[in-house]
Amino acid sequence: MVSYYNCKEIVSSGSHLEEPIGFSRACRIGNSISVSGTAPINNGKTVHIGDVYNQTKYCLELSITAIEEAGGNIQDVIRTRICSLIFPVGKKRHKHMVICSRLLNQLVLLSR
Repeated sequence: MVSYYNCKEIVSSGSHLEEPIGFSRACRIGNSISVSGTAPINNGKTVHIGDVYNQTKYCLELSITAIEEAGGNIQDVIRTRICSLIFPVGKKRHKHMVICSRLLNQLVLLSR
């Protein structure tokens, strides 16, 4: 769902937490679109448990959908950021999902 606030185009994830926490799936101001951090959650439940490759795919698909809802497309993406406990799996899915394989990317490796 897209709505407008103070010249901002807001794309909702549909989460009941958006209003109390104060976030949206994506926001467009002018010709710039930013997408919020995205987790592999569908209807309040984690999807693809134990499968980082498909969790990454799911999150990237959610992000691409939000970009499209805000009027952009995957060819417009110039920067991504991935937080992961497992480097190669998330990286492999990332490369398959983006059109420009040399875009800016920040990979944040987390430890337990």
